[in-house]
Amino acid sequence: MIRVMLVDDQELLRAAIRRLLDAGGEFAVVADTGEGERVLGLAREHRPEVAVIDMAMPRTSGVEVIRRLRRACPEIGVLAMSGHEDGPFPGCALDIGAHGYITTSTPADELYKAIRLVQRKKRYMSPQVAQNLILNGNDSRVALLAPRELEVMLMLSEGRTLREAPPPAA
Repeated sequence: MIRVMLVDDQELLRAAIRRLLDAGGEFAVVADTGEGERVLGLAREHRPEVAVIDMAMPRTSGVEVIRRLRRACPEIGVLAMSGHEDGPFPGCALDIGAHGYITTSTPADELYKAIRLVQRKKRYMSPQVAQNLILNGNDSRVALLAPRELEVMLMLSEGRTLREAPPPAA
C-alpha cells in the first residue's frame, strides 16, 4: 500500500479524494489537513510516501508547504494540485520541488497513476497541463520570484486581496 497525505483547505475535496484512494485498496490515506502549518508534524508522525498538496491555500500557501516539506522530508514524493492547468502554476510546482502536478479536474485513474509515479520519485504531469507547457512554454520569470512574492501572486490569481494576505512566515 502506498501511504498518502492529503493537504487541501477544501474539506469536501479532501473527503472525495480520500474516498477515491481508500476504495481501491492500493492506497492508504494516513493523514489529511486543511492547514499548511500542520504538514511537517503530520509528515513526521505518519510517514506518508506521497503528499498531495493544493498549491493555493490560505494562511500558509501550498507553495510554501511544498518548499518546507521538500527541505524537511525529502523522502516524501510531492504531487502538487491546482485548479489551474496553464499559466505559471505547473512550472512553478516543479521548480519548487514537486515531483508532479495534477489539476482538480483530473480523472481518478490519472490520480492513481500520478501517485504511483510520484511515490517512485518519477515526474508526472497531467496530459493537458504538459501540452499547455509545451505549446505555451513555461514562464521562467516565475522562478525569479521570492517565496513571498509567489505566495502573493497565487493569492491574487484566486481573486483575493492584499488585505487578505497572511503575514510572512517566520
